Amino acid sequence: MKISRALRAVLSVAVCLYEGTTKVGFATTDWSPAALLTQPFDSNVSKIQITPASRWGLFRESDSITIQTTDNSAIQIFDLNGNSLYSGSPTNFTLPRGHYIVECNGDRNQFAVLPDDYAGASFLCTEADDGTDSSHTTRLAQVDPSWVRAGDGQWAIVEAQQGVFNWTAMDQTVAANPGRKIIAYGGDTSPTWVNSNNFVTSYTQFVQALANRYKNQLAAVEVWNEPWYNKFPNTTNLNTFVAFYLQLVAQARSVVKPINPAIQVIGPSFSGIVKDESLAMTNSLSLFDGWSWHDYDRGLYAPDQEYGAPGWSPALETDHLIPYFGNFATQKPLLVDELGLYGQSALGIVNTGTLTGYESSLDWYHGMCRTIKTAVMYRACGVEAISPSVLARYAQPPNPNLELYGWDMSGTNSASPRGPHPKTSAFLMTCYWLNGATLVDYRTPGQVAFLYAWQLTNNTSVVFAWAAEGQTVPLQTSGLPQATDIYGNINNISALTEEPALFFSNTLDPLALLSAIRTNLVSITNSAPAIDPLPTESVAEGQLLQITVTATDFDRDPITYSATVLPPAPLSTRPRRRCRGRRLSAHRASTPPHSLPRTTLGPPTPSPPRSRCSPRCSTGCWLTGNSTNPTARSPPTLPARITAH
Repeated sequence: MKISRALRAVLSVAVCLYEGTTKVGFATTDWSPAALLTQPFDSNVSKIQITPASRWGLFRESDSITIQTTDNSAIQIFDLNGNSLYSGSPTNFTLPRGHYIVECNGDRNQFAVLPDDYAGASFLCTEADDGTDSSHTTRLAQVDPSWVRAGDGQWAIVEAQQGVFNWTAMDQTVAANPGRKIIAYGGDTSPTWVNSNNFVTSYTQFVQALANRYKNQLAAVEVWNEPWYNKFPNTTNLNTFVAFYLQLVAQARSVVKPINPAIQVIGPSFSGIVKDESLAMTNSLSLFDGWSWHDYDRGLYAPDQEYGAPGWSPALETDHLIPYFGNFATQKPLLVDELGLYGQSALGIVNTGTLTGYESSLDWYHGMCRTIKTAVMYRACGVEAISPSVLARYAQPPNPNLELYGWDMSGTNSASPRGPHPKTSAFLMTCYWLNGATLVDYRTPGQVAFLYAWQLTNNTSVVFAWAAEGQTVPLQTSGLPQATDIYGNINNISALTEEPALFFSNTLDPLALLSAIRTNLVSITNSAPAIDPLPTESVAEGQLLQITVTATDFDRDPITYSATVLPPAPLSTRPRRRCRGRRLSAHRASTPPHSLPRTTLGPPTPSPPRSRCSPRCSTGCWLTGNSTNPTARSPPTLPARITAH
C-alpha cells in the first residue's frame, strides 16, 4: 500500500485507512506513549518485524517496507504528529520521509524513512566500527559517518606490558572503517607499569609507534581521552595539570608530524565544556591542530540558553564559547567527539542502568527538539566533527537500556532493536540538510526566537527557526515559503515553538529569506544596538582623529553607522574651545553584525594646529575638550555625539 505525500501533508486529524474507523489526532506533536499507544505491551517480547532487516529501521523513500507480526495480529501506524496513517492487517508500504510508530496487540516498534540520496554528512562522526559485530557494522553503514573515533589503539590496551605491542584490536578497527577519517585517542588510563619517572618518555614512544603503524590511515591522534588531575602523576593543581598535559601534546606532536604532517594532533577531549583549564592552554595554541571536547549537558540544558551557577553551561554560539575556550573557539578546528543525545523512548520502554549523569527527564519530543538545535548550533560554530555517543547501539535485556543509545531496546526473544529513536532519525535528517551547507547568518530576536540561515549545495536557501523552550512566538506566514518539519514534510504553523521549523526557498537568497522571517515575527521586543564606550583620545587641533567604533546588537540584527553634524552647544554651557566633529549613529541595516567602521572626527575647515583637545565619549555623551592654550583663537567648533538606534 502506498501512502502518498499529498495525503501525508493534509492529514490534520488521524484517519484510519482500514475498516472505516476514525481516530482523532493530537493537537501538538508532543504526545506521550501512554496516551497514544493503548494496546497491551510487553517490552520483553518482540512480535513486530519490519523488513528489509538490512536497513535496521532506517529505510529510504523508494524502499518497499514490509511489516509483519508473528501471530498475524493487526497493526496500526502513527506518524510523529500522532496521526494514525493505517490500521489493519500487516502488509507492504512505500512511505514518505518521516518517523513512524507501529503497534499491535502485545508489541510496539518504530522506523524512519530517509531521503533516497541520504549519504551521511562531512561532519557526522560516530564511534569506530571495531569489526566484531556484523549488526553494528550494517547499522553504521546506514548512518554513513565520515569520521570515526577509535579507542582500540589506546596505550593501556596496546602496551599492557612494557615494550610489547599488541595491535590486534586496532588493526581490526582500521580494517573495518575504510574511507572514514579515523581519530585514535592515545590514552584513557595509563598502563599499570607506568610511573611518574617514565610516563612522558614511554607515552611518546607509544604515540610514535601508533603513528608509524597507521601513518596512512589516521586522520588525527587525540592525545588523551578526558584528561584530568587524577589521570596523571603529580598533577595536584591547575598549573601542574596544564603543564603536564601540554607536555604530552608537545611530545606527541614532535613524533607524529615527522611521520606524516597530515595527521592532526588534537585535544584536549575534556569531559565537558571546561573553562579554567582551557583558558590556561591558550598560550599554547600552536600545539593543537584541533580543539575537542565532550558534551553530555543537553539532558539538563537547552543548547540555545546560557546557564550560570551551578551548572555553567554556555549557549552554543561562538561568542558564548569564547569565555570558556578563548581563541581556540575561533582560531582552531572544533570537534565535539562525544555528544550525549537524550530523550526517553517514544514506545514507552523504560530506561535502565546506573550511569549517573547520563539520564534525563526529557521525553522523546523534547529530546528530539534539543538534538536538532544542538546539531544546527554546533555547525554554526564551525564544529567539523559531531559524534553522538553510542549512536548505533541498543540494549537487549537484561542489559541496561541506556537513554543515550540511538536504537530502542529489543525483546528477549529477538536480537533486533525496536528501531531508531526519533532523536536519531532527526539528527540524521539535520545532517542531511546541513551536509555541505554554508552558514550565512543567524538572528536571535528578543533572545526567544532563533533563526539560522544556510546556503545549500544546490544554491537554494534554508532557515531553521524555533523558539526557546516554553515560549511561543507568533509568526505571520503570509508571503513566506511553506514551513516543513525536519523530515521535509509540510508543517502548517502560525507560531514558532521549540520544535525547529524549516523554510526553504529557491528564489530568495539566505539573507533575504532570513530577513523575511525576521520581519514576520510578531510581538518580539526589539533590542537597540549598544555602542561600546570610546577611549580618551588626544589630537592636535586641525588634525584628524580616527576612532574605531564598536557596537553589539543582542538580537544579532545587522548594524550600520551614520555621521551627522550637530549644532554647537549653547554659549552658556560650552567651554571656550571645542573639538569639531560629527554625530555618529548606529542603525540596523544590511551590514553584517560586528562589521564595524573606523570613524574619522575632524574639523570641516583647517584650523591652526596650536591647541590640543581630548575628546572623550561613552554612549550618548558629548565629545568635547578644552584647549591646552587658553589664549589661542580658533573658529567656533561643533561637538560630536554618538547614538545608537
